[in-house]
Amino acid sequence: MAKPVTVPDYYQTVLGSLRQIPWIKTAESYPQTLTNLSTPAVFLSLKGWTPGSRDTSGQISIVLSGEMLVLTDRSASSPDVAVQGYAAELTQWLAGQQFGLEGVEPAVFTSAAPYSPETDTTVPALNDYAAWAVNFTQDVAVGADPLAYDGTPLRQAWLGCAPETGSDHIDDYQLVYGNKEGRNG
Repeated sequence: MAKPVTVPDYYQTVLGSLRQIPWIKTAESYPQTLTNLSTPAVFLSLKGWTPGSRDTSGQISIVLSGEMLVLTDRSASSPDVAVQGYAAELTQWLAGQQFGLEGVEPAVFTSAAPYSPETDTTVPALNDYAAWAVNFTQDVAVGADPLAYDGTPLRQAWLGCAPETGSDHIDDYQLVYGNKEGRNG
C-alpha cells in the first residue's frame, strides 16, 4: 500500500521538482512574496480537492485541483510572449508527473490561461508581472495505511468463517496462532 501523501509533503516535493527546472528562478507556494522576485517564477497553489474514485485498499483517494502561476517581469523583452512560452513548457513538463511520490497518479493538465491581477485582489503586486495560470488535477492516496506493519510481533491470530464473523460471533472464532490469554473481546 502507498505511503500516505500529506499536503505539506506534496507542496515540498512538487516545489523541489520545480526548482530542478533550469529556467525557473523562483518556485514557492502561492502567495509567499511578490516583491523583488527573480523571474521567471512559478507559484504553486492547491485550490481544493474532490473525492477520488480509485480503490486504495483502505486509504481514501482524493483528486487535487492545483494551479501553477507562471510570472515574468514586465520589464523583460516581450513579457507576454515570454510568459506564454514558459507556461507552455511547464504544461508539457507537468502532464504525467508523479513527482517521485508513491500513491500519486500522473498529473493531468486541465487548462492554461492568462492570469488577471484584477481577479485576485489579495496580491496587487501582480500588476508588475506578466502571468499565466497552468491548472491541473492529480489523484492521490491520503490517510494512514490500515495494513501498515509497525514491527510489533504478532501475538495471536484467530480464524472465522463467513457468514459467522464480526463481534456477534466472537465465540465462533478459532485460535490458529498464540494462546488464549490476553484475548481482546
